[in-house]
Amino acid sequence: MKLFLLVCIIGTVIRLIAAVQFHSRIWIDEMTVVYNPAFRFAFGYGELQGAVDWLMGTRDWLPPILIGSILKFLALLGIDRGVVVHPILRALFQLFTCAAIIRFCFFLKRKFQLSGLPVLPAFVLLLTPEFIHYGSKAELS
Repeated sequence: MKLFLLVCIIGTVIRLIAAVQFHSRIWIDEMTVVYNPAFRFAFGYGELQGAVDWLMGTRDWLPPILIGSILKFLALLGIDRGVVVHPILRALFQLFTCAAIIRFCFFLKRKFQLSGLPVLPAFVLLLTPEFIHYGSKAELS
């Protein structure tokens, strides 16, 4: 159990550092497709890129509504600068991802009736995607 907790803590910390320090390759697309409609939802003004996609149902409204709700809550707390808000959003979603991965490891234990907690799957699932996303020179430059 101690080893599993250590792996989960280390994996979560690495994911949080990567989320706050580095932008992903699709950051520009994330901004125009999800963040701008979320901002519009939260504050009533802003761009709505590709309005046809939203109106025809090609894109899902749930991510902008979720992010817009978080933006509105952060604005109520006085946190409204993009330099601060974006890392908070990325860190928050990484925490959600880590919680889902840890929950999945407990599911593996129960499903396959393992005696100990699955440390190797936790290690692989928590760390491998970050090496893929943030490992290239183009990503860090």
